[in-house]
Formats: sequence, C-alpha cells, structure tokens
Amino acid sequence: MWDRDWPGVFQFFAAIVEGVVLGATIKIFRLPYIQQEYFKIPTFIKHYSLVWVSVYLSSWVIMRLLFPRWRFRGGQWMGKWPRSSQ
Repeated sequence: MWDRDWPGVFQFFAAIVEGVVLGATIKIFRLPYIQQEYFKIPTFIKHYSLVWVSVYLSSWVIMRLLFPRWRFRGGQWMGKWPRSSQ
C-alpha cells in the first residue's frame, strides 16, 4: 500500500547517489575540517553505510513498531484521532 512514503528502494538509490556526491565533494573540493591525508574512501563507505542503514532501520522498523498509526496522520503523534465509522 502506498501511503505517501517513498518506497524503500527509492530511498536506497537516493542514498547511493548522496554518498557518491558527498564522497566526491570531500575528495575533490577538500571540505573544511576534513584533513585530506586522513580521508580514505573505504572508511567513508563503511561509515556512511553504517549510519544510513541504522537511520533506515529506525525509520522503517522501530518507528513503525512503536507508533503504528503515526504515518496515517502526517507524522503527528498528538491530537484528536478521527472517529472511524462502524
């Protein structure tokens, strides 16, 4: 059921594009506070992947287990719930 969320596969592809752009930006443009001699692509990939997977799992698994109806109200947790007609 499409409930106005991006499907997980779209988020996965967006994460790949974001990681490539971020890694290339750091490597090419030398961002401040990131020393070039310590920046290694394999370490960046491991770190980016670990952070992305933990955020993905928390939003798609933990939040949906703890708050099963939050996504049907636009992310709002508090307030009046609409009455269901029976």
